[in-house]
Amino acid sequence: MRNLFAGTEGSIKLFSAIIYVAIVATLRAWPYLIWCLILYFLLLLILRFPGYKNIRQLIPPLLFIAAMSAGIMLIDLKAGKSIDRGLVIFLRALNAIYVLNTVISSMTLQELLSSMRSLRLPEIMVNLVGFTLRYSDILSREMNRMMTARKARGYVPHKSMWHSSTMKVLGQTVGVLFIRSYERSERVYQAMLARGYGGSVIPVGGRKRLQKMDYIVGLSIILIPLTLKMAELGVLSWILP
Repeated sequence: MRNLFAGTEGSIKLFSAIIYVAIVATLRAWPYLIWCLILYFLLLLILRFPGYKNIRQLIPPLLFIAAMSAGIMLIDLKAGKSIDRGLVIFLRALNAIYVLNTVISSMTLQELLSSMRSLRLPEIMVNLVGFTLRYSDILSREMNRMMTARKARGYVPHKSMWHSSTMKVLGQTVGVLFIRSYERSERVYQAMLARGYGGSVIPVGGRKRLQKMDYIVGLSIILIPLTLKMAELGVLSWILP
């Protein structure tokens, strides 16, 4: 079966995701935020997109947000207040990260950059995203080579990361990786200048012609948080008998 979500025009998905996140940021009740997440996941299933595909990528940022939200909950509990504020912050972040992750993972790098240009985002932002995504894999492979070299020299990590020798090796590794990354960036920049780079990357290919299905998918993404926001404000109870 054809993946309808991945086949939707990139700028429509990206624009709808930005509107989705903006509306979700205004929701104040955690049940509505949970329903947003559930309905969006169901929409992905209807569009034949595996919403569970990149769950592991969400873990690092969510751990940071969970720690921050837990701190807010503890402060509120000590003050004799409800934990709703910390829970709402966590669920807002979860919605935003999950939606943006699924949208970005459904596009190639070229499609993502082309979509950002179609939305008239600043060129420096487009280039920054493009270079970050393009070279993050190179830095990851560089780190793996350094770890392999350490093991080849007989290094055995301690069970705790907070051990003094482990912290020393970790600091040295990060420092060497930073120096290598800086040197590589200089070589890449000089190579780009030699090939005529003038501050912007020329897009390859034209924009895909918009179809009715593109508008339907984009509108469906926006309607999920918009409907729940209207329900939170009591607009639906006023409209519906």
